[in-house]
Amino acid sequence: MPDGRTGKQPLTLEEIFDGGVEAKNFGRMFALFASPEVLPSGDWELALDLLVACMRFEAKTRFQDGPHRVPCNIVSVITWLKRRERPAVVDSIKRLETHFGDEVACMWQDARGLPADLLVYMHGEGGLSTVVRTLLQWRAVDSNADDWAIIVGDVIAALDVLRERRAGADFSLPLANLLHERDGSSDDRVVNCLSIRASDRARRIPEAEPEPHRILRRGTRVRKMRYMKRGSS
Repeated sequence: MPDGRTGKQPLTLEEIFDGGVEAKNFGRMFALFASPEVLPSGDWELALDLLVACMRFEAKTRFQDGPHRVPCNIVSVITWLKRRERPAVVDSIKRLETHFGDEVACMWQDARGLPADLLVYMHGEGGLSTVVRTLLQWRAVDSNADDWAIIVGDVIAALDVLRERRAGADFSLPLANLLHERDGSSDDRVVNCLSIRASDRARRIPEAEPEPHRILRRGTRVRKMRYMKRGSS
């Protein structure tokens, strides 16, 4: 029976544990990225705003995994997602792509071009939280990127748009269209930043054929498996 207050179906034991793991991951990221060893103090407020926006987006679906994963071709990010303790990991610059910021910007540029009604289902493991964590990883190795704050502000706005689902908004349109409707001048700045990054990347690898996006697949939570085994014994 649906919950009388929310109208939603009650979660199973497995879903409760699964969501709990995902929610705890945010707590660990809050502690990690509000640390002088990882981010300069001047970035803490914006980094926390980004995490709060993502938490509010994820809470809408009770931290459950969605049916879609954010497209990603960044090898270091895909590797990070396979780690059991990924919320507590910040990679050194040696483990990342040479122009990591360009890769992150292109990842977000591609996501903005997707229909909003697809992006709303990119929650949970491998969803839009991957973009959030990747932005924080970028800042941890490049505190001088002037466009980082602009792109972060855009991701915060996007998470709010997807969570609020404003009445009358056409979610069949690309997310970029909805963001432009929300604030055209801010969107113009973001588009300019992303275009510069994409152009720089294209100049470095002009001969490369565009690869099909890898859709991040749901990983296996080791803790979840162990918990369920104990519960069934």
